[in-house]
Amino acid sequence: MMMRRVGRAVSPPTLLLRRTLASLPSYVTSAPAVSTAKLSNGISVAAEAGPDELAVVSVWIDSGSRYEASSLSGASNLVARLAFRGYESEVAKLGGSVQAWAAREMTVMSAAVLKADVPAATALLGKVVSSPKFTEADVDAEKGAVLAEMEAVTVDAHEQLLFEHLHATAFQDTFLAQPVAGTPETVASLNKSTLVDFTKANFTGSRMAVAGTGGLTMEGLAAAVEGWAVGAGPTSALDEPATPSVFTGSDVRARFDSYPLAHVALAFETAGWRSKLQMPLLLVQTIIGSWDKASGVGKNGTSALSRNVAENELATSYTAFNLAYKDTGLFGVYMVAPENKLEDLAWYTLHALLKVVHQTTDEEVEYAKAQLKTNYLSSISSLAGANDNLGRQMLTYGRVMSPAEFFARVDALTVADVKAAADQVVNDQDHALAAVGPLHELPDYNWIRRRSYWLRY
Repeated sequence: MMMRRVGRAVSPPTLLLRRTLASLPSYVTSAPAVSTAKLSNGISVAAEAGPDELAVVSVWIDSGSRYEASSLSGASNLVARLAFRGYESEVAKLGGSVQAWAAREMTVMSAAVLKADVPAATALLGKVVSSPKFTEADVDAEKGAVLAEMEAVTVDAHEQLLFEHLHATAFQDTFLAQPVAGTPETVASLNKSTLVDFTKANFTGSRMAVAGTGGLTMEGLAAAVEGWAVGAGPTSALDEPATPSVFTGSDVRARFDSYPLAHVALAFETAGWRSKLQMPLLLVQTIIGSWDKASGVGKNGTSALSRNVAENELATSYTAFNLAYKDTGLFGVYMVAPENKLEDLAWYTLHALLKVVHQTTDEEVEYAKAQLKTNYLSSISSLAGANDNLGRQMLTYGRVMSPAEFFARVDALTVADVKAAADQVVNDQDHALAAVGPLHELPDYNWIRRRSYWLRY
């Protein structure tokens, strides 16, 4: 078996770590070590071994709706839904659980099993990505389910529909605008042959990362993955070119006056996962925060926006989001509110974003740092969460950022860094907006654009 160390797409801040390591709490510096390797078949592997009786193994593939030809829109989603068809008996023997899903830039398949079943689970994932067994009947049945869900989403799943509209308007006429589930026309045209050809073209070793957490070993995991019958492919996931997605300032509004609440997503363009702005933007996101009327927090929210929303009864909920892709991304706020509050809510939201640019305080940044660290540790506290962290980082950076490095990077940020990131992304920048529901009181594009800056010198 041939293994070599994975090349680092984003080098760790060695000096930064050395300076701050002594000041970090022991529960961070003593976190389980992660082993990484690059196999001869092109697949990258990361393992975080532990004393657990359970283990999670997953394969992350640099393939999603962004890489689909227009005529194949929805192929990744359909392949993920069909992933384990034909392998039902092997799944049953594992006695664990399997799942698969697709997004705009990745397709993921995973298995959670007892540690004794890790070799069998890993072998099964290898078969799934290299030798799909779904039949034409399976494809037709799943297509019917997808089309039925598309009918339902226009009535019930406002948030899912809204973010598809947001991508469609923000990245219009580019592949990143394509809906993950596809369109009724493209889904109806897909068949077994086109889906198998799609997997052969995209499921290559160099575009895959395998992550393992829990009761397993790096040696055992790498040996099992080495046997996967996948082509190495010409490039790695990190080097795979993505068709440029140009951001367009615009909005799309679907007005339904019969709906009780309006759903609005306001977003600005970011520079993507590997941008130096990504870490300070996480702090900006935390400073803006989130709020829900049903949470019981009331007027005691931690962010200024949450307190203003609560005190003035402007919304039933809002949350800041930061969606990052290879070369671009969307940072903004998703809001749910009654129609007669939309103008005031828009004003307070833009004021909060510009306040970060001009008036962020040391206290706000320190609180955001503590909250961000808490959220990070919470996200990796389970085997599934830790596995998700490994897979995403391997596919995105080609390496895994340790908790110590994450804490060091967060601690190194200053108020000036946070202000600069918000300034570059929000201040006097075009925006994209998607809205659905009763929208008569939602201000127009120019009203919002004018309030994306303050006249300050």
